[in-house]
Amino acid sequence: QDPSLMFSEDDQNSLLEQYHLGLDQKCRKYVVGELIWNFADFMTNQ
Repeated sequence: QDPSLMFSEDDQNSLLEQYHLGLDQKCRKYVVGELIWNFADFMTNQ
């Protein structure tokens, strides 16, 4: 599968999928929750 365009919606989706998989592995060991924080939502030149 081709990598998604940087900062695109597909890129954000891919990032969050991997982020949550990583946190799921740590669940019940020392991670007690997850929070998505979006500082800014705008497109910039790559």
